[in-house]
Amino acid sequence: MLREFSFYDVPPAHVPPVSEPLEIACYSLSRDRELLLDDSKLSYYYPPPLFSDLNTGFPNRFHPPKSDPDPISIVKDVLMTKGIQMNSSFLTWRGLITKIMCAPLDPRNHWETYLVMDPTSGIIMMEERTRSETSYANQDRMCYWGYKFEAISTLPEIWDACSRDQIEQRDNQDVVPDEQYCSIVKINIGKSKLILAGEVDCIWDKKPCSAKESDVHSDDGTIEEDASNAENPNLHYVELKTSKKYPLENYGMRKKLLKYWAQSFLLGIGRIIIGFRDDNGILIEMKELFTHQIPKMLRPYFKPNDWTPNRLLVVLEHALEWIKQTVKQHPPSTEFTLSYTGGSKLVLRQII
Repeated sequence: MLREFSFYDVPPAHVPPVSEPLEIACYSLSRDRELLLDDSKLSYYYPPPLFSDLNTGFPNRFHPPKSDPDPISIVKDVLMTKGIQMNSSFLTWRGLITKIMCAPLDPRNHWETYLVMDPTSGIIMMEERTRSETSYANQDRMCYWGYKFEAISTLPEIWDACSRDQIEQRDNQDVVPDEQYCSIVKINIGKSKLILAGEVDCIWDKKPCSAKESDVHSDDGTIEEDASNAENPNLHYVELKTSKKYPLENYGMRKKLLKYWAQSFLLGIGRIIIGFRDDNGILIEMKELFTHQIPKMLRPYFKPNDWTPNRLLVVLEHALEWIKQTVKQHPPSTEFTLSYTGGSKLVLRQII
């Protein structure tokens, strides 16, 4: 079985209704990949010194991330342990929905994901099994620049609880990408209900007090839409990025900002902080952006045929509905691959 979905076959339409992403659970991973059912690895933002050298510590103090992606069963286990029912159409990683949403921006990109419908809950679970990003020159060092920027921009506790030595010695610590804090959110996009999990780089100030997770679902275990008036922590979260700086007239810069927006939008992250660096990895400028302002900031620079945030959301809504309807035509536990090999089409194949 093979089915294709073409971006350009999606008719113009109003932007689908999208609910605010609401955190329903969180977890941490230690540097040894031990699963911790808490927010102990949540880092706190503290501005790094300008003109920091993002090469410092490479490769001696760099602990590269493990080669294989995490299975989505980690998130399923967290939700089950916390007693949160998976009342949703999809359970997957934020990064994979970002890939589907932003695929039209990358006609030369290649990736593949795996899908299966859980026979008990009926939810479609989606994951990567191997890394599928396109490689490029100097990749290891440039990836390190991003990890290093995160390391020198964060503290293990809010700044006034940290010692002067902790603040001033950030440049000398090991860079360990496998140590992570992850947020699990529910979000509705059109008719599709999603539970997404994604890494959070840090928090702007302090995670607000929220109701206990036992308060966000009803007696029968289903998540309540308005179970608590507690403040949603996601708006306090920060996404950290590094990039060369180009004017917004540059298509590559607009495309990069669109991806930053999509990634943060799907998890409900409130701020994006970009560390602009030169060709040698020296941090030369910092820029703070509110996620919701990026579409408005880019609007004057879009060309008639550009992919805009609204167009990407319309295509994403249709793609999710297409995946749902196609998978539901087959028995539960049937496995599929969803692939993108450039051009303008997603391909869904049944694994025999």
